[in-house]
Amino acid sequence: MRIIFAILTLAAVAALVGCGGTPVAANRHGNVPPVMKDFRPAEHNSTVTEFENKDFLPSMQLDGSVIVSRINGVNIRIMPMTDGRTKGAVRPDEEINDLIRQNEAILRTDPQNFDACIMLAGLYIDRNRPGDAANAIRYSNMALAINKDDPQAMFARGVSHTEAGNNASALNDFQAAVRLNVQSAKSATYMMGMIYSREWEQLRTANRPAEAAAKLEAAIESFEMVVALDPNFIDTAEILQVLYGRR
Repeated sequence: MRIIFAILTLAAVAALVGCGGTPVAANRHGNVPPVMKDFRPAEHNSTVTEFENKDFLPSMQLDGSVIVSRINGVNIRIMPMTDGRTKGAVRPDEEINDLIRQNEAILRTDPQNFDACIMLAGLYIDRNRPGDAANAIRYSNMALAINKDDPQAMFARGVSHTEAGNNASALNDFQAAVRLNVQSAKSATYMMGMIYSREWEQLRTANRPAEAAAKLEAAIESFEMVVALDPNFIDTAEILQVLYGRR
């Protein structure tokens, strides 16, 4: 099911440690903040432009989608969220299905083809039918088995877990994507904020105010980190204003 994130129904998620490497310490709210230690001080005050080549993916687009891979001139765009203005996948199902068949055929003859794995993960996220999130996780795992340190594959698996509702696993993967490639920071931290804010909404609705307040602060911290990197990053500033009003 495609995740609907209307601006007034934002949310948040449980604390966890980062995937791989040294565990990240929880903050005073019991949540694990995004890992940004690899940025030089000057970079906190700079605006990171949209990325132009595969080395700098994933790249969040203005419509809220994420280009996770560019292979053979084809942009694989995943759409883990919509505020109701963007409808479904960028491509028609017939084209996505054809690309899925092509890349699955490649894997049958070359099971170690990383590009086919990451293409399939993005395509299944993009198509977003029942069961597609599980397929996206499977192909992301295959990509990571081939290259365990690839930030694109880690980010794609994070989005796949988000679609499947596996919030803790998604947060682990987004943390890892940032550690593997700091150019993933805006997109990954934005996604973390969306997960935290979703959990906040769920806890608030369940009348668990103390836990909800902690998740709200975690969401705000994540979105503030994104704004520090890029004040004009899609709808982050607007989201923050709504969340500030809910404190």
